[in-house]
Amino acid sequence: MQENRACAIITLDEGLLYAFLTEKREAPADASPEEAEKDALPGALRKISGAWCFPSEGVREGEEAGAALHRLLHDRLSLGYTLARELPPRDHNGQRYFPFVCTLKGGGDFRLDSYLAIRLDTAARLRALPWEEPFDKILEEF
Repeated sequence: MQENRACAIITLDEGLLYAFLTEKREAPADASPEEAEKDALPGALRKISGAWCFPSEGVREGEEAGAALHRLLHDRLSLGYTLARELPPRDHNGQRYFPFVCTLKGGGDFRLDSYLAIRLDTAARLRALPWEEPFDKILEEF
C-alpha cells in the first residue's frame, strides 16, 4: 500500500530556500550481519551522516495533502506560511510525495523537531549538497 506524504519547500520572497538536515544512521562496515540488520544499533556501532531534505508529513486516511502540510508547518515546526503553488507528485519507494512551495510568513523561528540543522540558501547552492531521495528530484523540479 502506497503512503502519501505532503512535502514543504519553504521559501523567502528573496528566492532563498530552507533545507533541513536529517540524521542518517548506518552500520559500520565491520558490523556483523546481525548487527547491521537491527533497527536500533547502539550508538557506538552506528556511523552517522547527514542528508538534506524538505520536511514532510504523512497524509492520514481520508485527509487531503494540504491538511497534512498545515499540520507539518503549523503544528510540528510552528511556522506561518502562504501556499504559493503545488509541484507534480513524485513516487519513491512506495511513497507518493506531494510537494508544496510555501512562502514563510513572519519570523523564521523554526522548531527543529527531528531535524539536526536548517540551512537557508539559493536553490543553485543547495543542489550541491547531498540530498535524500526523492528530495533531490523535487529540488530539480523547483
